[in-house]
Amino acid sequence: MASVKTWATCRGLVPPMRGTRLHPFDVVCLITATVILGCTSPLRVRTPGTGGGMGFGGASSAGGILGTSVITTTTRATGATPATGGVAGSGGVAGTSSITSLGGLIRTGGTLGTAGGGGLTGTGDRTGSGGVIGTTETVISTCPSGVDTQSDSNNCGGCGNVCSAVSPSTARCTAGRCLVTLASGQSYPEQIAVDASSVYWTDVSGGTVTKMPLNGGSPIILASGLEGPDFIAVNTTSVYWTDVFAGTVMKMPLGGGTPTTLASGQEGSVGIAVDATSVYWVTSNGGTVMKMPLGGGTPTTLASGQDGPYVITADAMSIYWTNFGSGSTGTVMKMAKDGGTPTTLASGQDGPYNIAVDAASVYWRNYDGTLMKVAVVGGTPTTLASGLTYPQGIAVDANSVYWTNNTYPSTAVMKVPLGGGTPITLASAQVWPMYIAVDATSIYWGSGNAMMKLTPK
Repeated sequence: MASVKTWATCRGLVPPMRGTRLHPFDVVCLITATVILGCTSPLRVRTPGTGGGMGFGGASSAGGILGTSVITTTTRATGATPATGGVAGSGGVAGTSSITSLGGLIRTGGTLGTAGGGGLTGTGDRTGSGGVIGTTETVISTCPSGVDTQSDSNNCGGCGNVCSAVSPSTARCTAGRCLVTLASGQSYPEQIAVDASSVYWTDVSGGTVTKMPLNGGSPIILASGLEGPDFIAVNTTSVYWTDVFAGTVMKMPLGGGTPTTLASGQEGSVGIAVDATSVYWVTSNGGTVMKMPLGGGTPTTLASGQDGPYVITADAMSIYWTNFGSGSTGTVMKMAKDGGTPTTLASGQDGPYNIAVDAASVYWRNYDGTLMKVAVVGGTPTTLASGLTYPQGIAVDANSVYWTNNTYPSTAVMKVPLGGGTPITLASAQVWPMYIAVDATSIYWGSGNAMMKLTPK
């Protein structure tokens, strides 16, 4: 077997290791350095490959160095080409203490591993042929002693998780999550939409439509001087919004430009949704549900005579909206995108307002402080949460429903599992939080004159 040199240092405490296998004494040294002696500097183990072919992953161990210190390992290979036909070894350092190697140790020469006290166990660990010489580096890092992962911005929620944002946005670690003030000094961010790169919002009182990068920076005003930009939606090319005071439906490119009026004369135009071909909206004063092509044209009335429609959303086949009603006469509605007879999914609701949908259910909040859901095919509504202080925005992902509590004393951002359970407070002491949006990792909402982001959600 080709000769391989392995060495490690941690303030000079860890002696050279022997070959590609960890000797039991090496394990003792690693544990002593990290647990007993409190070593917090990274340990680096550098192993140069020497010509032999590498199996699929090489031998790897499972576990972590046992003790109170947190140990993470990563392996970076540079220049090594895996051989074909190699069989990966399996096993680890025997005993109660083990070392995790993500990516594995490169075996050279294709010999079978043997089991022993503290030795690596190999099962069928033969390498293929024709490997190219490369190097592999394992970095073992420990969490500094005394770190509070609930508040330390360099170790937020876990060792090495840095909570940061692009200036002038600011970030701080709170309760193990990264709370970012994306933008401040706004008039009153209200409706929110998000895509893969930016967050967008409307400001009714300021008459603007604004966007900014998800990781922070400076806000970009897309449109200004508007009468009352309200609900907002985005697709891959454009941003769309309704102007509740002007009675219009508007559109403009994501990168900015001149706004286009898609529809006018829409009295009290509020909720809006888009799909690949059409834009949908509701008029609270006119009691209508409307549709038109994304590129413009003649609006089509899908439903009329609705009792205070306010928010609309869509899935692949249908559109859904809430009728605010009067008292407990509110309803949650559904109809096909091509039109037809509307279906009442829920009735007797107390001022249903915001709405969200996933593949199985429709979710909404009521004025009486309840968070509700019903199957998209209809059925008996389920209460997910109650006793909420004027819930406002609502959003949903694969695991949870999210909402804002808009009224003191509990002005907060909350979530609950899709199937119900105990609500969890994600951010508290917010300033009149209104609407909310989520992406794969984060939540976005407006708080007073600021646009906020929380990661992870």
